[in-house]
Amino acid sequence: MRAVTLSYNRLMKLIYSTQLKHHIHVPERKLRNIKRHAENLTEFYAELEKQGGTLKVNLVADILGFTHQVINLRLKKNRLLAFKKNGDYIFPAFQFTQDGMLPYFAQVMEAIVDNTIAITRFSFLIMSLGKQADGFPYALKKTAHTLCYTADKHWIPC
Repeated sequence: MRAVTLSYNRLMKLIYSTQLKHHIHVPERKLRNIKRHAENLTEFYAELEKQGGTLKVNLVADILGFTHQVINLRLKKNRLLAFKKNGDYIFPAFQFTQDGMLPYFAQVMEAIVDNTIAITRFSFLIMSLGKQADGFPYALKKTAHTLCYTADKHWIPC
């Protein structure tokens, strides 16, 4: 009865999803892997938000005063940290100030081995040093002892 009141598009979606449920067997292990991947991705994006959020490429280009091509070149040279989300790059906001790049950030990024994936770089940068320096990126602490994290979530010289 319900199918009679549906639009053509919704009816086709209902038929398609019903056919998938009844005729395609997905092993339980694969379903667990898909679910675990989705949960990990959700946790990762939550951690990005906890560390100050993310910026899209247009805003990064405005902050740095560069074109999209220069931003892509800096990504390839590992001077910026970014992740793909739905086909677009998102940049962790902690690497920028209102005036541009966080001091010493490009040097820290270049010092990390080239074949290190972005998630590992991110984990390395947000690693805390304990209670007295909780949340202060370890790599920046080792590189620039004179940086302070402000209440508005920016790194500035102390």
